[in-house]
Amino acid sequence: MNTGTESATAVPAAAERQRPAGGGSVPSRRPAASGGGPSQGTGGTSRDGAKPGQPGAGKQEHPRKKRPLALRVLLWILRKSIVPILCAAALAGGLYAGYVVLGKGPEDDVWQWSTWKHMWDLIFSE
Repeated sequence: MNTGTESATAVPAAAERQRPAGGGSVPSRRPAASGGGPSQGTGGTSRDGAKPGQPGAGKQEHPRKKRPLALRVLLWILRKSIVPILCAAALAGGLYAGYVVLGKGPEDDVWQWSTWKHMWDLIFSE
């Protein structure tokens, strides 16, 4: 009679073989081979597209060239500043739409500091 405790505690041999070779559970970030399936030692193509046994089969891909320092810095700055830039654009668009379109005010007054100071004083004065 089986009590059910045996199958819960025993680790199947197939599950042991499915674990990654490195011991970690995170898959590799390396891109898949161009052949679609396993390519090393199974008769497929190598990473450079040559079949095993043909000239060029031992060549490896060249690493990606680094971008110039100035371009990397510029891209980093743009990536970090995209949210504040979008927020400022939304604020400017909202001010314009609220004052000119909804409030029927003159277009030039939107960008004057005295307009918004006057509104602040009207709203928060006692």
